[in-house]
Amino acid sequence: MPGYRALRPGQEVELDHEAAEQDGYAYRAVRVWPAGAEPADAPADPPSAAYTSTLTLTVDDRDRPG
Repeated sequence: MPGYRALRPGQEVELDHEAAEQDGYAYRAVRVWPAGAEPADAPADPPSAAYTSTLTLTVDDRDRPG
């Protein structure tokens, strides 16, 4: 969650989640913040490139009939 960089082991949290089949789980957390605090809505820092990826697909039509 932007604005919260670390949690203590055993610290209670609140979260928003969404349905998503990912790694064998039916849901995933999309925002997490310490219990009793207000969630931060705006990122504190610009997004890190460590959390982005790209995918490029190239179609080779030479082997397709027609």
